[in-house]
Amino acid sequence: MTEPPAPKVFPGVAAGIVSAVVVLFLAYAGGVVVIAVQSQDLLTTLLAAVTVLLLAIILIFLPNMLVGVLVGLLLGLGSRLASRPLGPIAGALIGFALAETVFSFAIPRVVPPQPDGDFVTIISNRYLTGAYGLLLGSLTGLLFRRLSRGG
Repeated sequence: MTEPPAPKVFPGVAAGIVSAVVVLFLAYAGGVVVIAVQSQDLLTTLLAAVTVLLLAIILIFLPNMLVGVLVGLLLGLGSRLASRPLGPIAGALIGFALAETVFSFAIPRVVPPQPDGDFVTIISNRYLTGAYGLLLGSLTGLLFRRLSRGG
């Protein structure tokens, strides 16, 4: 009899960490582009990019890493599914569920959003959170499949 394959937790967590960092940089770049389009002023864009936006990204660093590591951990524990072609789809669904839970439900309970549209209002938008989770989970699934194959 052959034993079932052992869970591949380390490659899963590593893929989650790398994906979380990549998606965080993408969010930062997207934020800079949005500020540039809205302000249409180079100095304003640069000032916002190195102050307010940078602080906002730092604030979501830990929840972002939490979601990335949990997606990777769950993919690693269910490594049979994740190593198949459906792995990125499984990662996307797990990422979607975890991102919605953390960003749309948990963070607004801890730091209530303000009616004037503050940062918490933006990061708890369910559509943005869902897209963020799908991207993070898909990337984690792809990286995990690559890492668990060995290259």
